[in-house]
Amino acid sequence: MEFPGLVAPYCLLRLGPILLGFVVRCIGTDPCLSHTTVDEPRRSVNYPLSPGETELCDSDLRRGWYKFDSLAGGQMPTSCIPRYSCCTPGPVWMNGTHPDEPGVVADATACAHVGRNCCQFPSAMRVKNCGDFFVYYLTRTPGCGMAYCAGTEVRCPADQWSPTGFTPDCQPIQETSEESQETQTTYTTAKESTVPFTTVVVAAGLSSGFLVSLIVFIVAAVVYKQRGDMIYGHEVDTSRGREIDRHRSRERVQFPHLQQNRLSAASNDYVYT
Repeated sequence: MEFPGLVAPYCLLRLGPILLGFVVRCIGTDPCLSHTTVDEPRRSVNYPLSPGETELCDSDLRRGWYKFDSLAGGQMPTSCIPRYSCCTPGPVWMNGTHPDEPGVVADATACAHVGRNCCQFPSAMRVKNCGDFFVYYLTRTPGCGMAYCAGTEVRCPADQWSPTGFTPDCQPIQETSEESQETQTTYTTAKESTVPFTTVVVAAGLSSGFLVSLIVFIVAAVVYKQRGDMIYGHEVDTSRGREIDRHRSRERVQFPHLQQNRLSAASNDYVYT
């Protein structure tokens, strides 16, 4: 028994998974959404291969779509570049043009600059405009010592800086920057704060020396006083509890002929006979 009214919904239910799979497949094969990201700033055209440095090599590169995503730049060069650029003896460049319209795919040729031939080992490649960036369909290079180049920028020199750390906005490092001024201010404050501390330490040392000298002086004075009392015969007899004045007795014994006579009650003069 047939139900004509249910044929259309049934067909849509059967076609739903197929349409969904087709949409997912289309989205999954879009290289702008599905690609491999390469972040290697040494692929820059202006990055030379230094002696003793490990060279870049794409002989093991898997076939597929790639996006160069580094601060050096994301576009492959479209003209022959010198050897030993891009940190490799045989830099690979793109013989072709980048499409101007987003979503457009263009065919090109990958060329390696090896020896005197600027387009050695040519191989087919593709490039797609994804709006804000480009993706490239690449294959492995014929051998080592060859690598794909991308970008033109390099890191700033040691005495320069930029917001990204790369050219072209590198500027000389200003010693009078805000950080250096803050550092200098902090250093000046710390230096000034040590001056009173040093003064306090010196004053404390002098005060301590003065205090020690004063104590020594007092002790010496007491000792000298005791010795003077003994020399001139002034001492205290603690056993009897009375004071003996030997000085006066000695004066009376040794100088009996000296007598003091007061001339008058209002005068302080003395006459010795």
